Amino acid sequence: MQITVTGRHMELTPALRDYATAKVNKLTKYIDNILEAHIVLSVEKYRHLAEITIHLDGVNINSKGETGDMYASIDQVVEKIERQLLKRKSKYTTQSNRKENTTQTLRRKTTKSKNTESPETKSEIGQLVESQRFASKPMAPEEAMLQLKISSDQFLVFTNAATNTVNVVYKKKDGNIGLVEPDIS
Repeated sequence: MQITVTGRHMELTPALRDYATAKVNKLTKYIDNILEAHIVLSVEKYRHLAEITIHLDGVNINSKGETGDMYASIDQVVEKIERQLLKRKSKYTTQSNRKENTTQTLRRKTTKSKNTESPETKSEIGQLVESQRFASKPMAPEEAMLQLKISSDQFLVFTNAATNTVNVVYKKKDGNIGLVEPDIS
């Protein structure tokens, strides 16, 4: 990936250039086919602006961040780009990749079982009617929270990369996110 950093109305220090480049390099963990990234940093009075344009295969993703500190502006715009990349990645997953995503698989199974319910199964509420296995992806709880925020699902089952245990993040009624971890003492 080719990264270009430009400073507008300001002197671009090597530390600032390295910080912005390192932050944009981390975006490759979401999508591999990033061809080019252009970062424009500018200062207007007390406003510090950061703008990033990412060039993918035929698609440009653009975002701006504005705060009182240049480093915070860079962080803000990188978070916006991360959300856009995650949304794009989840939108274009193939059917075979979707089977590995447990929340989407569970949602399909429950809607299918609701549609094919017979009057006999309605009387047996509370019975286990279906079981399935899935491969959970190792990730950090913060990454799982991001994926849960951009999806319409209520929960996400994943393997915690740090502890190598199965964890669950879920949306609470008050809008917050909860984390379920097993007690392995």
